[in-house]
Amino acid sequence: MVKKGLKVLLTALASLAVVAFVAVFAVVPGPLINTAARVGPGLAFAQVDGRDVVIFAYVDSGYSGLPFFLPGALDTRVAAIDVDTGASVWDRSLGNGSMEATTLAAGRDYAYLLDSFELTVVDLEDGSVIARSGDIDGLEDLDVFQSEIFYSDSRRAIMLRPDDGRVRAIAIDSLTAVVVDDRTRSTWECVLDRMGHAYFSAVPDPVLSERTHTDAGELGFGVPAGSAPGTPGERLSRPGADGSPSTVGTEAFVAPGFVAESTHNEPLAGACPDAAWADDVFPEGESRAVALGTDSGYAVIEHDASARDDARAISVVDAVDGALLGTNPAEGGTTHARRGPDGGSVLIVDRYLPGVLPSLSVPVTSVVLLVSPEGSMREVVIAKHGWFGMPW
Repeated sequence: MVKKGLKVLLTALASLAVVAFVAVFAVVPGPLINTAARVGPGLAFAQVDGRDVVIFAYVDSGYSGLPFFLPGALDTRVAAIDVDTGASVWDRSLGNGSMEATTLAAGRDYAYLLDSFELTVVDLEDGSVIARSGDIDGLEDLDVFQSEIFYSDSRRAIMLRPDDGRVRAIAIDSLTAVVVDDRTRSTWECVLDRMGHAYFSAVPDPVLSERTHTDAGELGFGVPAGSAPGTPGERLSRPGADGSPSTVGTEAFVAPGFVAESTHNEPLAGACPDAAWADDVFPEGESRAVALGTDSGYAVIEHDASARDDARAISVVDAVDGALLGTNPAEGGTTHARRGPDGGSVLIVDRYLPGVLPSLSVPVTSVVLLVSPEGSMREVVIAKHGWFGMPW
């Protein structure tokens, strides 16, 4: 009788151990992992039902304990977030097994994405897939790894050269790839050939600049005169009437830089044939950088969290008096940045988000930072998961 009772007890304990093991490794957010997502290159702005939204694609790799056996645990998705409230407008799977996607552009009706398999067009109303490469007239046999694809803001078109060598354009909000005229071909042929696959190169990374120009004048960083040697951090500065730097505000930043959106310049019309690349195709350089907030009276600064902590953070300051408007952790720094049409800004930063208990490893995840035209900042965590890795 005693042996039978002991056997039942051991069986119950073993069952409890299994349940505890699953709970520890599969509850998200939980003891080990909170969430893990990676936003791909490119951010696009659009309107959905009168709401201003930002569109982006991301890989949802939230740890579930059994990621390959549970739905929603590992997926490439496209999302729309309300830039005013941070609310999710829609969030849909691309449904083709790709492990990354670039957001090329968005119009009134459609958004265009390029992943490791194909060009995909989604409906801005709800994020559903409207067309893939084979559904677009003129792209029935598109091989994205043998084609060059690029977005032209001036033409409001996806410029591409499939493996047949003929340059085509897909006007935004259309589902037709049209062979371009000779003049357009002579403008874009060499650009597509050099820039290559948009999946890898169409969206430049943001940059950190030492100076920025605002309506209130130039802003930079410097150590205030008279500071004790070894004083950590730099303060905002502006050239005075005599040209010497004048301190702005009281906040000190360690290893700072102004976050700037980087975009490709448009090629010079007809410059491709026999052109010297840097001088003739892009007279002003291949790309340009514009600091976030310069047209709205604020500046966005990436810097170390403190003199003793080199994890990065994002701060927003008033461009006139240097007043601190907000700070948010961004331990891994800025990965994407874009100025919004209304004067606001959107940043994608890498955060380290642990679970509720200490853990040996902490996942790096992409987090969205929304900066309003007035300079207030809101953090939006995407791809949150609940019990057993199921989305919630």
